[in-house]
Amino acid sequence: MLRLTGSFRYYFCSENVSFKYRHNGLASYIKCSLQRDPSNGDIYIFMSKNQQKLRVFYYHHRGFILTEKVLSEGKFLRPIYDESAKCYRMSWSDFVRMLEGIVPGKEYYRPTRCSEQDCESDLGQGVES
Repeated sequence: MLRLTGSFRYYFCSENVSFKYRHNGLASYIKCSLQRDPSNGDIYIFMSKNQQKLRVFYYHHRGFILTEKVLSEGKFLRPIYDESAKCYRMSWSDFVRMLEGIVPGKEYYRPTRCSEQDCESDLGQGVES
């Protein structure tokens, strides 16, 4: 089993993507809308409109993996788009805080700011929003 660590690149997908999409639908969304290769090993994070479901999608050993966490109460914290950095790229610690940091009544957190070099390379690949 793959362990998600800080060596991966994490991307929060800010658009509301249908949770009816499974492996092929999410791979198509990543390729067409984000203009990224879904099989490149990056981790893509999707949140439901009501912020109670979180999906994690990635490619590992010749196949796509889709995991989901559903809360019985509370909401996941939604990141805020960082205008100065121009991206939603997340660190591993931001990802862990998103999974673990459920604070009822709070709807947002500010992710760790990505470096200018990371954001500039992301901008050319359609990750900025």
